[in-house]
Amino acid sequence: DDDEMEWDRYLWTETFVSRRVDVDVHPQNVVDDGVVIGKATIPLRIAYGCCELEGGGFRVVLPRFRWGFLLESLELAPEIIRNGIYSYLLGLAPGWIYDFRHEGEEQIVEWTPPFFARMQRGDAAAPGEKRIEPPLVAAISEELVAKAERRRLPPTLGIDAGFEALQARLDAERAPSLLLVGGAGVGKSAMVRRIARYLLDRRRGKLGRGKDRLTRLWATSADRILAGMMYLGMWQERVLGIAAELSGEGDYLYVDRLADLMAPQSDGASIAELLAPFVISGEVPMIAECDELELEACRRRLPALVDAMYLVRVEEMPPSQLLGLLPLYQRRKNQALEVHPDAWRRLVAHLAAFRRDLRFPGKALQFVDWWNQQATEASGPRRTVFPRD
Repeated sequence: DDDEMEWDRYLWTETFVSRRVDVDVHPQNVVDDGVVIGKATIPLRIAYGCCELEGGGFRVVLPRFRWGFLLESLELAPEIIRNGIYSYLLGLAPGWIYDFRHEGEEQIVEWTPPFFARMQRGDAAAPGEKRIEPPLVAAISEELVAKAERRRLPPTLGIDAGFEALQARLDAERAPSLLLVGGAGVGKSAMVRRIARYLLDRRRGKLGRGKDRLTRLWATSADRILAGMMYLGMWQERVLGIAAELSGEGDYLYVDRLADLMAPQSDGASIAELLAPFVISGEVPMIAECDELELEACRRRLPALVDAMYLVRVEEMPPSQLLGLLPLYQRRKNQALEVHPDAWRRLVAHLAAFRRDLRFPGKALQFVDWWNQQATEASGPRRTVFPRD
């Protein structure tokens, strides 16, 4: 937004220093349906940042807990922090104390989103200029706009009326997060490829305006994010690293199935929970897929994340449109094998009746792929396929 007052909440010019305070907490247990506070103590070491304000007083921040306040005297900081933690833990389950456990040395580090840092230096990437690859993101994903530029991205066939309505959102100043909703086979992944080609056309100036700065589309999945992450804390560090590299860059992160991101890991947390603050704030635009049942489950588990994404419902292709698409797809696969128009109608009727677990056009295109593979392996003369076949 252009609201300068809103920016002021995040733009600090003061220099912070790191300090620590010891907090002794008495554990509580449930005895005979009553809560008993024990005599023993659990020592906690809490790190915080502080700075002196120009007009007097001090600012104290605890970024790890998203907590901050202003003080007249810095001597009050330990007492205020202790009282805050006591109040927070009162009445909670004993396990909540682990949120405050000491996890190694902490320090205050200045950070500026990479895009704004380049703007401040005056060397922001020009339209069409090649940008530096984020190393961690590049290691666990592939960039679909670059694949489209090299003609390595599988083509999409036909006209998708739903995509025309999506173009206005893709052209917004702030890239939106998108959730593609539809059954298996309706073309959600094809929609992502269509978005990649649209971003490439926009970069090349083919949309009736000048060339735009390249927006990249990084494609990954929960399995690729978690691959090789064997020890405690490793996958969380990777997810936060991904968010840090993409934050403020305007690139899309395509994560395939949203339900997989929601799956709890060994510690009970999920990839989606770590990414959620960056997606909700708009720092990292994300594209994900789900069906209607998964949408309801994801909404129950993490409603704020789902609400932050623009829902794009991908509808099943009607048979009339499919009958015009299949001959084009067949000629692209194998021009030597001809298919009679009545054979296409028979094929669509059979698939509609017997493969109710999948949707058009996906199940028809998959069948044509299998069909051509069978014809190749048979190595017989090429011929025309009729309805009886």
